[in-house]
This record gives sequence, C-alpha cells and structure tokens, in this order.
Amino acid sequence: MKFSASKALSESFAIFGGRFASMLPIAILFTAIPLILFMATFGGVLAGFSQSQGDPAAAMQNFLAMFGTFALAGIVYALVRIAGACALCVSAAAREPVTLGEAVSEGLRVTLPMVGVYLVLMVAYIAVTAVLMLTIGASFIGMMGAGFTSGQTAPGAGSIGTFILIICLVLIVLFYLMTKLSLILPVVAVDKERSPFAAISRSWGLTRGAAFKIFLLFMLTGIGAAIIGGVLGGLVGGASVLATGASAASSWPQVAASTLTGTLFSIYFIALIVAIHEQLAGPSAAAIGETFE
Repeated sequence: MKFSASKALSESFAIFGGRFASMLPIAILFTAIPLILFMATFGGVLAGFSQSQGDPAAAMQNFLAMFGTFALAGIVYALVRIAGACALCVSAAAREPVTLGEAVSEGLRVTLPMVGVYLVLMVAYIAVTAVLMLTIGASFIGMMGAGFTSGQTAPGAGSIGTFILIICLVLIVLFYLMTKLSLILPVVAVDKERSPFAAISRSWGLTRGAAFKIFLLFMLTGIGAAIIGGVLGGLVGGASVLATGASAASSWPQVAASTLTGTLFSIYFIALIVAIHEQLAGPSAAAIGETFE
C-alpha cells in the first residue's frame, strides 16, 4: 500500500483529539506518575553524589549503595512504561472508546510479548553495537597508524573526513533500523502477533517502501516536541524565578513541565504510530474493538 505522510499526520491528530479523554488517564497512570517517581529517585542518587564531591572513595561507596535501588527502579519504570504504551495503543486503536480498565487489562496481556520483543532487540542491539564499535575503533586506529607512518603527528583532513563519514553511515543505519521496527507495538497490540520474531518481521514488512517518509514524520514530531518542551520549560523556569526571587528556578516546576510535555507527547506518539499502522496494514487490522465485544 502506498503510504501518505500527510494522511498519517491528519489521522494521528484525529486519533489524538478523539481518544484524548480515554488515553489521558492511562498516560497519567503509566507515564506522568512513574516519571515523577523515577526523577525523584534519580534526584536522590545525584544528591548522594553531590555530597561526596572531592572524595572518590565516598562517591564510589554511595554509588554502590544506591546502585541496586536505582537499577531496580529503572527496571520497574521500564516495565510500567511498556505496559502503559501497550494500554495507550489499545485505547488509540479501538473502534469505540474503551474504559480505563479495558485498556489496562488488554495492555497488560500484551506487555509480556512486548518485553520479549525488547529482550530480543536488546541482545541484537548489544551485538550490533559491539561490531560497530570495533569497526569504528579499528578504522580510527588504522587511520592514526597510517598518519604516523607517513610522518604526520595527527591524522590528516582526509582521515578525519573518512572517520566522520563512517559515523554518519552508522547513524543512518541506526535511524533506518529504528524506523523499520517502529510498528512493533501496534503489530503486537492490534494485530495480536505474540511471537517476538514474527512481530519484528511484520513491522519490517509493513514499512517496506515507506521508511523514509515515516522517519521524516518521526523527526518532525521530535523537533516539534523539543521546541514545545523548550518553550514551556523556559516559561516555567522564568515564572519560577520571578515568583521566588531566586537566581535559579526550582527543580520541581521544571519536573512538572517535563512531565506535562512527556505525557502529552506519549499520547500523540502512540496516536501517530497507530495511524501509520492502520494505513499500512489496512482497516482489517484495526479490529481490536472486537476484543471487548
């Protein structure tokens, strides 16, 4: 099916507006509250490090003491966010608005397969990253060695340009893979594909011929979210300074601003990938409403 970026964009806004009332409680429960708790935990870790500045032994002791708590908090946070994304996808793709309980219940059933997908991708990511890092490192060492062999004290402009080109190619490959795998969530939640490998394969197939347009949509969405977040953060920070008379804004207004933009963006991003999925997979794939019949 030929992909239309403008149609996906308009449909994403239609989903965002039409399903906002049912998606907002899910986003608050699985995005806003966990984000605040996680940032509070992270803030405690940073406070512990700041107290031990200038004392490496104390800093290491604080790190080891807090590592378990921070790691556990990170794992729980990741699982909650995955469950929330699944529930948001269920709510966004449903033919009729679903209740919070229905969306969460179906989202939790989808969470385990999604965790399986992420584990497969994590293993693949570690393997690919290791290969890429070894390749980049070997290329850089080779260029350095060639420069020294020719009597140069540093790599020439050509070697630096080649190294930059390699980095750019690696980034292109990574962005391409991210785009090709971007529909895994609706494939699992909407198409009910429970096999991690089959879900990855279906997302790869659905995005065939449309990856570049999808990437541009994601890039524009990310830029827009960054601009909105930056403006909102600046306004909140300025208002905090004016209200308190302090030289620097309090961190909690900034946390509130980040939480608000993060929550709204999570809703819209799910709406966007659902709109892309429905266009590429066809109307028959958007049958999740039958789950609740």
